[in-house]
Amino acid sequence: MRLIELGYSNSATVTAIHGDTLSVERLEEMGLSIGRHVVLVRKIPFGGPYVVRAGATFIALRDSEASFIEVEPIRMQAK
Repeated sequence: MRLIELGYSNSATVTAIHGDTLSVERLEEMGLSIGRHVVLVRKIPFGGPYVVRAGATFIALRDSEASFIEVEPIRMQAK
């Protein structure tokens, strides 16, 4: 699943980052690397940015950047 498909306030693990070399390097420098846990904090409507929390860092991503990132949702176990 792509990051743009992740539901609001859901957690996931980054499984892959696609795109050209510069785009991948830029995303990794911002803290989005394979294996990193992220939370989708906000989707701004009408083409606005996606706000993602990776650790203690908040990152704003364009639609195109968010579509480069594949994630695996973290399923919460029922108690």
